[in-house]
Amino acid sequence: MRVLGPLLALPVVALVSCVSLTPEGQKVRVTSDPVVVRGCTYLGAVQGRSSWGGIAGQSTGEKNSMAKLQNGAAAMGADTVLLVTSHTGIGGSQQRGEAYRCGSK
Repeated sequence: MRVLGPLLALPVVALVSCVSLTPEGQKVRVTSDPVVVRGCTYLGAVQGRSSWGGIAGQSTGEKNSMAKLQNGAAAMGADTVLLVTSHTGIGGSQQRGEAYRCGSK
């Protein structure tokens, strides 16, 4: 039973460690195509980081960092992020982008 205790705690840690998109963050689209933001208003740089990594945590790390990127952009009043760099590996995940307000474009 000693070995089972830490294993049972893993799902709880995984659930607690997830970052959720805010309702505003859900509305932010992410693109790597600079044509999409042509004519939009640049609001500033935005980034998302997550220290989740390793074989089992890369997917969670990438989802968390992307959620932080979108939530951060939404907090700036952006509706679109031009993704500039994206890296996910065993050490975690990092997304960097530029936040834009494009309106109905």
